Amino acid sequence: MNDLTADRWQRLDALLAEALARDPADRTAYLRAACGGDPALYAEAVALLDSASEAARALGESAVTYATPLLADGGEAPPEVGLAPGTLVGPYRVVGEAGRGGMGVVYRARRADGAFEKTVALKLVKRGMDTDEVLARFRRERQVLAGLDHPG
Repeated sequence: MNDLTADRWQRLDALLAEALARDPADRTAYLRAACGGDPALYAEAVALLDSASEAARALGESAVTYATPLLADGGEAPPEVGLAPGTLVGPYRVVGEAGRGGMGVVYRARRADGAFEKTVALKLVKRGMDTDEVLARFRRERQVLAGLDHPG
């Protein structure tokens, strides 16, 4: 898969995003139909889908599940002070802030429960960005990114 063209990666990305948005029982059939007569594309898409599923199992629950109690107080939005290094969010220990953007804050974190060792990006969605549409996009993004393994 390393020798894919940019167009092929773009096509695979769109196929994977659409497959992940579907019920798990329908994903393989969707990919088979969407890839048509291109068995190599189908094989690449299924491999990415398998990687995304494996990553989701390894990562456990969504950061949104863990972050909601940290951010919800039922009143005014608190000032954005961020999470201090050492803070536990689910099985992850925050190492430091990696960046801020329109959707929220991204932290570098390490798995802290001994299940395996890995540094990850932990993205916390800020208040006001937690609409059903944005959260669905966030979940799709998580699935795609969880399947990647890159030093950056």
